[in-house]
Amino acid sequence: MVEALLKTGKHTVTALTRADSQSKLPDGVITKQVDYNDPQTLVEALKDIDALVITLGGYAPKDTDMKLINAASSAGVKWVLPNEWAPDTANEELLKDVFVFKSKREYSARNRKFSTDKSSLAAIRDELGKLEKMSYIAISTGFWYEWSLGISSAFGFDFANRAVTYFDKGETKITTSTWPQVCLRCMS
Repeated sequence: MVEALLKTGKHTVTALTRADSQSKLPDGVITKQVDYNDPQTLVEALKDIDALVITLGGYAPKDTDMKLINAASSAGVKWVLPNEWAPDTANEELLKDVFVFKSKREYSARNRKFSTDKSSLAAIRDELGKLEKMSYIAISTGFWYEWSLGISSAFGFDFANRAVTYFDKGETKITTSTWPQVCLRCMS
């Protein structure tokens, strides 16, 4: 995504990094070190930023999204793209059925309802909707083709055992996106 943004020549890209981060970012990216437990460092880093694109890993602490969104609101950021890079996370049935999305909306099979946990995507969308000076864009990519193909629970292909699982008798259509497709569509 960063490379696609830089390639347009239209954007200044700033990355928020932890002080201890060893990540190597592409040339042309401005880095600002932050402490996710100190909201003021986030606000300062986000000042004069037009859009915040959140791309957190699956193991990031659950409250990180809201910390970033609240700081962006305080800093005057106009747009946020939340960390929803997945199929339609507003589709409750999909989130119940596909295990990798359960964390996106914290479905409780025991209680047969979604959690009201403030870090779930439903709660994040609700909070974003309440912010008056900031708008958000949720991008439903479908399954990430490159990432999902080798996960038997995602596409149903178990290459090691030469087996396939058909969902809904194999008749239900799904959408997929490649990483370059999403980056080009989002950044143009």
